[in-house]
Amino acid sequence: LPISVAVRTPGARTLRRGGTVRLPLAVTVPAGTAPGTYTVPVRFTVAGRTVERPVTVRVHLPAGGRDLVPGGLATSSGDETPDFPAAAVADGDPATRWSSPVDDSAWVQVRLRTPARVGKVVLHWQDAYAARYQVQTSADGVTWHTAVTVADGGGGDETVWLDGAGQAGYIRVRGVRRATAFGYSLYGIEAYAVTG
Repeated sequence: LPISVAVRTPGARTLRRGGTVRLPLAVTVPAGTAPGTYTVPVRFTVAGRTVERPVTVRVHLPAGGRDLVPGGLATSSGDETPDFPAAAVADGDPATRWSSPVDDSAWVQVRLRTPARVGKVVLHWQDAYAARYQVQTSADGVTWHTAVTVADGGGGDETVWLDGAGQAGYIRVRGVRRATAFGYSLYGIEAYAVTG
């Protein structure tokens, strides 16, 4: 645990015997803290008895600014039909979507408008999402590096942090296992550069 990660509780709270209370915790992670997962001990004192529980804190590189995807060239391993093309993930229209054929290893990729060190990708899944997938980066669109493997995809809007990724000109979402009987379907992909 880096000494700089601090967790603060809101102060004294009253709890009835046998009851439950939720307490917000304020987590402070100073700039420069290395990305990673840290376990921070949190102590509560009740009637003179101290209870300690671990809290998991995930630290990511800061990422933001303009989305690097809109207007980028999108291609895929295959489109379900011409009505659901790869280009839909980069067109900025939340009503259009890409759908793959029924294939666990299907992928869609986007050439970013500007190469950058990508720190965060946001995926907007339709109901046919990936239960397990990889987010890959490439400088040239030929040689790919798996930045993150997501083992518990939940669909909807998912934010994926790419803390170890280097400079990228391309982002690829590669399926590993489908969550449904259908192919994969994405309304859009967003990518944001590391800002710190």
